[in-house]
Amino acid sequence: NTCLSRMTRGEKRLARRLEALLDDDYLCWYDIPVGRKNRYPDFIVLHPARGLLFLEVKDWRLENIKKISKTRVELLTDHAGRYDLAEEIEWTSKVKGDGAGYDIRSFDETQDRERFIEVKTTHSGKYQPFLISENEMAFSLEHQDQYSLYRVYKMRKDPRLFMLHGRLSDYVHLSPSVYRASFS
Repeated sequence: NTCLSRMTRGEKRLARRLEALLDDDYLCWYDIPVGRKNRYPDFIVLHPARGLLFLEVKDWRLENIKKISKTRVELLTDHAGRYDLAEEIEWTSKVKGDGAGYDIRSFDETQDRERFIEVKTTHSGKYQPFLISENEMAFSLEHQDQYSLYRVYKMRKDPRLFMLHGRLSDYVHLSPSVYRASFS
């Protein structure tokens, strides 16, 4: 439900069908970066025995098909998408180091602006506490309309994901756990 506001009509239809029709042993992710170039398939479906399925949803109607063959579909469209932004996605923490306040700089093509993603992983369960720096907290406040935390849990055996969008303090209880010690 947290992703529905970012989905197209076709993506919402598919998401509802996946939720209704897939058994509980399937995992499904929406719009997460994949691979060295951080590509964003619309949906990734994982089944432990059957493997991975990457789905790209195309919102089209029958009257929008210009030409179709066994190997190709050509659509009439009113826009070409923002494929130019794919090359601009940056794994910031790898390229510039860990001090930016986020890990990945991506783009929201629907609003034509940057998205900032912080990723926190654990081998433990969903509600395992995690560490977040003062800089990451400040960044989530300053850029709350563009900020998301991706929480990946059960990383080792059964990877799962949920996302928190906006100010982190709206979702989690924060308690100080690290102090700076200096000599006077």
